[in-house]
Parts: sequence; C-alpha cells; structure tokens
Amino acid sequence: MKKYFLNIIIMAMLVLSACGTEKKPDNLQTYTSGTNDDYAYITIDDKVFVPFVAVDNADRGNWIGIVDGDENNRIYEYKDYSSNEWIISFYNSGEMDGSMLMREQSVNKYPDNLTSEYDWNN
Repeated sequence: MKKYFLNIIIMAMLVLSACGTEKKPDNLQTYTSGTNDDYAYITIDDKVFVPFVAVDNADRGNWIGIVDGDENNRIYEYKDYSSNEWIISFYNSGEMDGSMLMREQSVNKYPDNLTSEYDWNN
C-alpha cells in the first residue's frame, strides 16, 4: 500500500512540474538590467525600456529574450505591438509571478488606453 501511495505522489509531482514548463525558444535576445534612483530598467542595443504598468500574464506574447543571462528573467512580446517599443518583463519564480509592461523611453503613444502611475511616464 505504501509503495502504491508513493507511486501516486511521484506521478502527481511529474505531471504538475510538466504543466508549468515552457519550451525555451531558439535565438533568444540578450537584454541587460540596470537601475537608477527611480526604477529598474532593461536595455538592448541602444534601447532603454522603463516600467509602464503591471499587466495580466495573459497579455504576454512570444518569449523573445532573457535578462542578464538568467532564463527565469524573461522578455515577451506585448500583444501586436513592436518589441522595439513595448515588451513585457516577467520573472518566472513560480510564486506570485506578475508581468510588467515596459516601454522604450522615447515612446509617447500609449496602447489600449493604458495609463501609468509612474512619474517618469507622465
């Protein structure tokens, strides 16, 4: 009976761990993080992305990059918007993970009637 119960637990753990995995895409871009006195930002090439507003995890598009070489620190596309202007930053910790919409700092046309409460976006 104990062996049967142990097998059920092992199978349940395998099933649950497989449900939360996302296949790593080929050719992920490498982003870099930074901070200043007001916020943490993300850069790639000559683009600097600043926090805009928290969004639903369902708003994440394709997984397109990682930050600082950490595969859990992920960058996703945002809906049908250009990833040169809008990205979603998501840290996959497995605990209360939330998505942050980030805008390239020179962008001033905001999508979907979203507004930001952060001073640097006004």
